[in-house]
Amino acid sequence: MSEQGTTKKYLKLYNQVGYGIGAMGTNILYALPSYFIMIYLTDSVGLKPGIIGTLMVVSKLFDGVTDVICGNLIDKTHTKMGKARPWLLFSMFGAAICLFGSFAVPAQLAQTAQYVWFFFFYTFLNAIFYTASGIAYNSLTALATKNENERVGMGTWSVVGGYIVQIALGYVGVALSSAIGWSGTAAVFGVFAVLVNLVTFFTVKELPEEELAEVSEKKETDTVQKISFLMSMKLLFSNRFYLLILSTYLLVYVYAGLSSVGAYWFTYILGDVDKLGVYSMCVGIPAYLGILINVPLVKKFGMYKTVFGTIMLTGIFFALAVPFGVAGNFVPFVVMGALANLFSSPYNCCLNTMIAKASDYTFHKDGYRIDGTMYSCTSVGIKVGSALGTGLTGWLLELGHYVAGAEVQPASSIAVLNFMFLVAPAIVFCLMGVLCGFMNIDKAEAKLREKKRASEA
Repeated sequence: MSEQGTTKKYLKLYNQVGYGIGAMGTNILYALPSYFIMIYLTDSVGLKPGIIGTLMVVSKLFDGVTDVICGNLIDKTHTKMGKARPWLLFSMFGAAICLFGSFAVPAQLAQTAQYVWFFFFYTFLNAIFYTASGIAYNSLTALATKNENERVGMGTWSVVGGYIVQIALGYVGVALSSAIGWSGTAAVFGVFAVLVNLVTFFTVKELPEEELAEVSEKKETDTVQKISFLMSMKLLFSNRFYLLILSTYLLVYVYAGLSSVGAYWFTYILGDVDKLGVYSMCVGIPAYLGILINVPLVKKFGMYKTVFGTIMLTGIFFALAVPFGVAGNFVPFVVMGALANLFSSPYNCCLNTMIAKASDYTFHKDGYRIDGTMYSCTSVGIKVGSALGTGLTGWLLELGHYVAGAEVQPASSIAVLNFMFLVAPAIVFCLMGVLCGFMNIDKAEAKLREKKRASEA
């Protein structure tokens, strides 16, 4: 990144806030299915959790193709609206329709047809429309500004929007489903997702491609634009930071997918599903406070140390929450969960910025910009990770002999519920900490600059 790019201001506060508002829409598309699709299909429709989990994972085979294709298509898009904004504008409408369809399985269909209905809408939701919307949205971090602080700010406001959805789903999702059913709930959230997505579209503009490429020669600009798909893939997978960030996203959203068991855990272990809303609020408020300490931490310790340290602290507090959750001690369990979420905010705020830095690293190393393709790791990580997490939920529920609607679950079912909701988060964040130990992009860029200076000397 040029020196100018690190100091020049490109965005105003309303641009960053507008970007964060759109995060509520993209988060709804993965969070509503991740939190509630399993309990809807098992307890309302009567489908088997093991089959549902398998269908979700099979569905992700399509995502492995569409994510990188969509990222490459965004890189090749050149319109007056920009590269990513056209995709952001049109994809959310189809996503809202498919979100509704996933939660509107007709009761009159035969059970096999119900599985087919769910698989169709769930696959199109994720593999087509959420792919386009999510990659386009996240690509704006790199396409709207070259200022690293502004990128961090966009990531911070994005996390704010995500946490609003987290709290709202805990309270409003359960309440709405009781009042208007799951299909009505999905319709309401789908319309809301479209509206907040439009806010981002109209408030965030992209920089001219010439300025993003940091070149003045037309020939060099054309080289950046005409990069082939195969070359994009070669550049993508030769960037070790892309692979590390992708793996981190996978783990984050495996945890998010497993969190769908929360509705089961509060229903069958604590015996009060309404406490899910209380828990969501109590851990959501500290997450907002954590956002406030993000910028000071990055300024004092740098992005790499901030991400590594906060991931490890999150894992520690999730581990400390386990004995309280097993014992059913709600208050200390919530306190530990709140502390874990306090420290989860800084790394969440920085991940998008780290992808932008990884994209810059490819540009400085190889001379090509592949921002859209690079941001496919967010879409792949979110969808594949959450599907694996939700799929694991289905398989483990089946393994634990879960009985839908039973007043008392068998001991094996209680054991798997405790493992998924209490133990798995601590394991996931410890693994993330290990990955983060190899993610010092700033150090790698410093070595790259030294190598260039030596070759030019």
